[in-house]
Amino acid sequence: MVLERVYSAITKDKQIPRSLFMGIPSIEMTFIRHFFDVNGVVKVSNEWEDSFAINPPKFGVTVQIELYEDSENDVVAYHITAKDVEIWVYFRFRADLYKVKISIEGTIPTAGKLKIPLTSAKTFSLKAKCLMFGTHDWNTEEFLSAVGFDWNDVAVNVSFDDVNKDVVFDVQRTFSIDPSTVGTSTTDRATWAAFQRKSFYASGRFWVFYGDGSNMVFRSSTDGSTWSDPTTVRAAGEGRDFSTYFDGTYVHYAYATGTSGGALTYRRGTPNSDGTITWSADEQTAYQATGEWVFYPSVTVDSNGYAWIGFLHYDAAYHPYVTKSGNNDGTWGTTPSGFPYELTSATSSNNWHVSIITLTSAKMLAIYAYSGATIIAKRWDGSSWGSEVATTSAIVYGQRHSAVAQGDNVHLVFCKVSTYPIIHTEYVYTSDSFSSETTVQSNIGSSGGPVLSRNTANNDLYCFWAGSPTAKHIYYKKRVNGTWDTDPTDWITESDSLTGNDRLTCFYTSCTAKIGLIYMTKTASPYNIRFDFLTMAGGQTYEIFVDSVAGCSGLHAEKCAFEMAKDSSVVLEAFEAAETRFNVLKDAVAHALASVLFGMSILKDAIIAGSAAHSIQLGFTIPKETILKAVSDPSIQSIFNLSQEAVVRVFAEVSVLKEGEVKVTKLFLMLGDLCVQITGD
Repeated sequence: MVLERVYSAITKDKQIPRSLFMGIPSIEMTFIRHFFDVNGVVKVSNEWEDSFAINPPKFGVTVQIELYEDSENDVVAYHITAKDVEIWVYFRFRADLYKVKISIEGTIPTAGKLKIPLTSAKTFSLKAKCLMFGTHDWNTEEFLSAVGFDWNDVAVNVSFDDVNKDVVFDVQRTFSIDPSTVGTSTTDRATWAAFQRKSFYASGRFWVFYGDGSNMVFRSSTDGSTWSDPTTVRAAGEGRDFSTYFDGTYVHYAYATGTSGGALTYRRGTPNSDGTITWSADEQTAYQATGEWVFYPSVTVDSNGYAWIGFLHYDAAYHPYVTKSGNNDGTWGTTPSGFPYELTSATSSNNWHVSIITLTSAKMLAIYAYSGATIIAKRWDGSSWGSEVATTSAIVYGQRHSAVAQGDNVHLVFCKVSTYPIIHTEYVYTSDSFSSETTVQSNIGSSGGPVLSRNTANNDLYCFWAGSPTAKHIYYKKRVNGTWDTDPTDWITESDSLTGNDRLTCFYTSCTAKIGLIYMTKTASPYNIRFDFLTMAGGQTYEIFVDSVAGCSGLHAEKCAFEMAKDSSVVLEAFEAAETRFNVLKDAVAHALASVLFGMSILKDAIIAGSAAHSIQLGFTIPKETILKAVSDPSIQSIFNLSQEAVVRVFAEVSVLKEGEVKVTKLFLMLGDLCVQITGD
């Protein structure tokens, strides 16, 4: 979604059937018209002149209102700001076949009530969370024609003040009134389990993988609300049968059949901006042996691009294993000597679950656990395995842990046995040990499964859990500068029951300043796969897609296809509306990047070796977060003497000069383990 500031009113029509008979739409069509005024008032009307107005939320203070539009995706939005207030109201015309979907998200000074005033000169009637305004037939007590405001799908508590005609939402300080439904599944384990990852953001889209009861499928969304149709990847029974990992360019998945003689398989692909995935090769067999079983894979790639998979192996006993690919081009190749590697043979348990975590410079950390025992870690230093180290506390179930790296250290959260608190500890590489343990949240219940993510802009941690202290609620706490929040943020409230408090999975790290969360609702099939995301505060975030770079020796703006993705905005730690957000036109970014690339030169001392992903953060001290897009062009290939198959990743730091004008402050080309800084005159 690319929103651009609009300075005059917008009129948009939604085509709908003229009538419905027993749920069957008529062939004749009519429209619902939306007139978006720059002052924040939306007038909704139909061809029979029934109408009502949706007014800006009431705050009791003066607010600044800005109107935005994404004409390509049929989205209109209002940005409402005041001191301690920032709210986005989105009107999505494609999200539903016959309705316009409204989503509201933001931050207010304290938890409380968000009031949306509705006004109309027409008769109104409230039925089943739907407020209708129209021409009323008093004989039949029915509307002859009407327009309405429907909040049946809202996930927070809602009431209607019939005196003031306010729709009143109970919200937390940070809220999202309408998490989206990605899809449905016939299995109640579609998104299981906490130690795995199944979502990320790439190429201007949120991506969610889940099991639909028969297959492993994915859907994607440009705005986190309207989702594509499902794409089947392969047959799969439930979510724990597969895991995904996004490395900044490629998505990787591993799948285990859980049957005798069944294969452990692997595949790599490139997520595209149109919602498709271009696979590097057919699905590859990573491990298979007659009479042996493999279960519960977790997948990642090391800093050199080689795939690693942790899994449970059974051959007379259940033990945790890890294996590594022989190739880093999307094919598995010949498994290196020493792999698959048995992490331990001390205990046989069918509840072993393995997380493989990527560190720097080809180093890795294996984390493995089973029910009622301490969690074990063992590091790979790039050439050999170290010794086992263990946490102080034991985990309730092996799968209910979640880990994320920060450099060569690894943060770990899990649900502890007996009293069921969420415990946080950090594996420290230099000492090869776990730190002292901290209680993130007391007793979340034996069914809880916390998940962990890291904001790459400032290394804040986000720990999510569900169902405690209140059922149907999803909470999180942040860890800032080494200290966890005292009180949890009550983030999401569902009207339906959660399928399970351990069905959560989240982004490994933030992407374009957002952390996405997947969970499930309903206790009978079909189950809902639900999604929401947090927007990280602070920092300036841009996503730049480099579709082509042509004629590097004489590059002009019109020859560059640069596109700003997401909201093209800046959020700072300030309260005044004029200071908090700028609208940045995508053309400004294109021109700025083009001017930098024109007459480019290479700084010899800017070429560095080692892990590119970590070097880009540590070596150049760039506080802003950007997604890297793979490009391939004859000019780049010629300059760097690359093969035609080579891909170069482009990383840009952008600063805002003023409304509609930006400047590229740093630009890099990355190839494998090399990072080259580009400068212009």
